[in-house]
Amino acid sequence: MDLLFGFLYRGDVIKDYDVVRLTRAFPEKGVAAGAQGTVLMTFDDPPGYIIEIVDSEGQTVAELDVRPDDVELVISYSDRFIIQRSRKYAPAKKGM
Repeated sequence: MDLLFGFLYRGDVIKDYDVVRLTRAFPEKGVAAGAQGTVLMTFDDPPGYIIEIVDSEGQTVAELDVRPDDVELVISYSDRFIIQRSRKYAPAKKGM
């Protein structure tokens, strides 16, 4: 485990609400490899996830039931919280 922003960071542990990238295509659902989605639910036995893929307007394109090797972590929900809080408390830049 590494220390990141004063919090324990557990590597690529994927949790609910994390953003993931598909490592393979799902042509039957019209989704290409590399598409990003949000984890809606995680499962332990057997391990897997339900992820939602949306288009640029926020409309659901597909909900996929995937295995751990079908996805890779892009950003964790807890990291987004840390980033948002750091932006909220960061000093404003001159000229903005």
